[in-house]
Amino acid sequence: MNNYTQDIFYFNDIKTVNVNDNLIKKLQNQQWYRKKIVFNNEIFSINFIINDERIFIQSIDNNNNTVKYKSIFNLNLMNNDKIVEIIDYY
Repeated sequence: MNNYTQDIFYFNDIKTVNVNDNLIKKLQNQQWYRKKIVFNNEIFSINFIINDERIFIQSIDNNNNTVKYKSIFNLNLMNNDKIVEIIDYY
């Protein structure tokens, strides 16, 4: 995933971690890019940003209830618009 200008990213596996509130506030004031990720044949729309060589994605598809989508963003009923950091992928 070195070509960040592409519009679609493909993953067989993706690991994310939650982001603390201070960093979320910092990231929200920056320019995000609309991208798509394909994760095991499912396509998701996300917002994407690189900050200090770290990759962050934001959930934007609040109607997506698939297990894979929820697992990427650690979603539950209380947080459906969430920012996470990608820490590992292949």
